[in-house]
Amino acid sequence: MKALRELPVIILLSIIILIPEFCRSQPPTYVWAKTLIGNVESIQRATAVDASGNVYLYGVFFGTVDFDPGPATVNITPVPYGCNVYIAKYDINGNFLWIKNIAVNASYGGSSMVMDANEDILITGFYSGNNVDFDPGPGIATKSSLSGSTDIFIAKYDANGNYLWAISLGSTADDRGNDLLSDAAGNIFATGTFNGIADFDPGTGSANLAALGAGDIFLAKYDGNGNYLWAKQTGGTATDDVRDIALDVSGNIILTGTFWGTSDFDPDGGVANLTSAGQNDSYLAKYDANGSYLWSKQFGSTSYDIGTSLKTDVTGNQFITGTFNGTVDFDPGTGITNLIAPAGGGSYFGYYDASGSLLWVKFLPLNTGNIDITIDQCNNLLIAGSYLSGGPAVIDMDPGPATANLSVPGNLPPPYYNIFGEYDITGNYLWAGVFGHTCYCSVAGYKSSITCDTFGNVYYTGIMNGSAFGSSTVDFDPGTGIANLTAPNSVDNVFFAKYICPQLVLPITLLAFTGENRNHINYLQWSTASEKQNDHFDIERGSGELFFEPLSSINGYGNSAEIVYYSFEDHKPMAGLNYYRLKQVDEDGSIAYSDVIAVNNPTVQSSPVANAYSNGVIVISGLAHPPLYVSVFDAAGRCFYSSHQLQLLSEYSIQLNVSQLPAGIYFITVRTSHGNENIIVPLNK
Repeated sequence: MKALRELPVIILLSIIILIPEFCRSQPPTYVWAKTLIGNVESIQRATAVDASGNVYLYGVFFGTVDFDPGPATVNITPVPYGCNVYIAKYDINGNFLWIKNIAVNASYGGSSMVMDANEDILITGFYSGNNVDFDPGPGIATKSSLSGSTDIFIAKYDANGNYLWAISLGSTADDRGNDLLSDAAGNIFATGTFNGIADFDPGTGSANLAALGAGDIFLAKYDGNGNYLWAKQTGGTATDDVRDIALDVSGNIILTGTFWGTSDFDPDGGVANLTSAGQNDSYLAKYDANGSYLWSKQFGSTSYDIGTSLKTDVTGNQFITGTFNGTVDFDPGTGITNLIAPAGGGSYFGYYDASGSLLWVKFLPLNTGNIDITIDQCNNLLIAGSYLSGGPAVIDMDPGPATANLSVPGNLPPPYYNIFGEYDITGNYLWAGVFGHTCYCSVAGYKSSITCDTFGNVYYTGIMNGSAFGSSTVDFDPGTGIANLTAPNSVDNVFFAKYICPQLVLPITLLAFTGENRNHINYLQWSTASEKQNDHFDIERGSGELFFEPLSSINGYGNSAEIVYYSFEDHKPMAGLNYYRLKQVDEDGSIAYSDVIAVNNPTVQSSPVANAYSNGVIVISGLAHPPLYVSVFDAAGRCFYSSHQLQLLSEYSIQLNVSQLPAGIYFITVRTSHGNENIIVPLNK
């Protein structure tokens, strides 16, 4: 792993010694793949994974679907309406545990799902009709939409699918809940679109917002019990939409989506108008924890462009993805960074800093549907999307000067292909694969979802279709093995698959990489046991673990079977923690990165404490400042867990589920707004 190697000895001694390997990604290792077979249609909308590795799926279905991918049968038919939303739970091996369904009476009414810090399930979407029961158990919890329109729902369930509460929001026109998330305190941030005059207070009060055009964007906050806190709107007289929401480490809210015409992104008294270049432009907008406007940026051509997914890193920067047509300048500042899409469109993925300034942006040939992005435990970017054939039979998934062609043989009528790719945090190509061949996969407009758990596993979900468009069999093993799933009919079926992102050792054996601070100078040393075609090392430094800048380069030895020693002095380190990594470059241009080490300038002392391991849980208390992020390492410096989704017990204490960790000594780093606090924990099982 390359991320967050912040061991306690960094804090106590200002020196660390790790023995990492240089790593470059190869195709992820296949673990398992499953499919849910139905006779009409089933669509996967969102995926979540709990601390025990259980997998939760959320989506919509028509007709009868067998939700048990194993030999048993668990057929569910939507009643009393033709479309229901479902929540299904599977264990760490993909085995069926339970299924809950809700008759929302609205086609494709399920939109998004997240788990909160207590591992309760939150879902949102839209529904229609009277007395819709959101309790899938024996109880009754009915809601009714207004005047036959579609209204927004937010509902909460425990980890066993038991109903906790549901709220209904909206107007007499059509309103939709598109996405939601939960912060460490359990508060809920919801977003979507509305028309007319909509009331966003589900209680006895009212919090009306009036849409200006054919669909405005709402951003609303509720507490963990669904009580109203505030609601804001943005938009113009045309159409606006939101596709994804994220929180940064400071609690700021970031949105991406699309808008048409002139839209005001300031929900308060100010004016922050953006005007689309033609039809729909994509946007990136940021608000503080109270929903107050900070900034907004747009990217667009004279055609249709849309932002579909975003993730934030621990430095407060944003990775975004979307689709576009024509020529688009993705630099919202004074510079120009144009990407050009071929006929039929393409996609982009980019990195923007906390102020919305462009750091880099890349092109991908994914030309339809929604593009999803996430960050894995190796700090690489995982991107999932789809390609509509009918264009080139070979597409290049390397946005750089090299070529990484994927074959997408066409069929009639043109099929869609699921594409799953991996890139480093500067957008360099690592690996990509196509799932679908001559099978119909990932209908345009539906997102192939990609999710990572805190233990480095990757979960890939989407839809596959059967023999109406050719072969109904898809191989989900991106390696040399074969893991075929078959869709036996010509309707949409949900698939979900699990992978591990492994590391491929390059021909460099790194014995040690150390850092030490003396008199406000950071001294770095490393040594190799052997080298083969090693051209040089780039020394890179960052204030966080995800974005680095080059400091210097040192020539490699080339070829050696003996120990070679290297060193570098950073005479102008930043105050506090400095993160360093080595970028090793082969003579053929191949690159690889070392693990990240951290050197503190100056040393900071802190003394959090942890209780003994009990029932799979460790409680850390006595933190000097409120926690933002936590990481767990073993004695060899391997990262076993990292997350900003914290289970808070109080403002200065957290709870960790470590039931999956083997016995041993572990180093826990808790990041706060004032630095890092560290503790050594013996875990005896």
